[in-house]
Amino acid sequence: MVYPKPNKQTILFIGLNPSFSEPDVRNHLRDTGHEKCADCSTLFHFQECRTCPNDEPFVISKDEYSEAREQYKRYFNPLKHVAKEVGLEKEFDHIDIFMWREKNASELPEMIYTNPYGRCLSPFWLEQLKLCKLLIKEANPLCIVVVNKMASEILAFNSGSEVILNAKKDFPGVNEIMLGRKKIPTIFFKQLSGGGTTMQEKEDLIFTIQELLKGLKVNLVKR
Repeated sequence: MVYPKPNKQTILFIGLNPSFSEPDVRNHLRDTGHEKCADCSTLFHFQECRTCPNDEPFVISKDEYSEAREQYKRYFNPLKHVAKEVGLEKEFDHIDIFMWREKNASELPEMIYTNPYGRCLSPFWLEQLKLCKLLIKEANPLCIVVVNKMASEILAFNSGSEVILNAKKDFPGVNEIMLGRKKIPTIFFKQLSGGGTTMQEKEDLIFTIQELLKGLKVNLVKR
């Protein structure tokens, strides 16, 4: 998974992992002349593709992630709505904790935890979490909204002293992630897409973000 450079000083949404399926690959390769390459068992082996016209290599561009925002509207439109309501529709950004592409997130717990009943990540997934934190640091966001229940648990329980739970007395449920000496307001939410959130919960989330930005004295009119 290749991310473009994140937008800075805006609202950053964080999910669990990018979705992936063979139909997605076939759709991405449509009308490129590389349709016969859409075999997920061999596509990412980085071998010469003998079915491609003129043996030209096909590369999934860095723009793929940006294009996904338009393709996966069911996931990204609720994020856009929240960003629009707080005045950051054109600037918001999104990353995932893990760069492992998997559509069925229910299979992840057996893969990522050291035991099926714990919350501690195994070494490989801790390294993935470190990469996520580097992206957060690069983005230097005004605030973070984690929009996945499992992702919220992972960040909360695998970041040690970097996460301060319920850090703001005036904002119940708002935590802080430490990046160096900077504290970033962070909301551990469950999800915005898929129908698992009520309208009242969404409105409360928007109100909390608006109040946080006011507290940060962000002038959204000039942005």
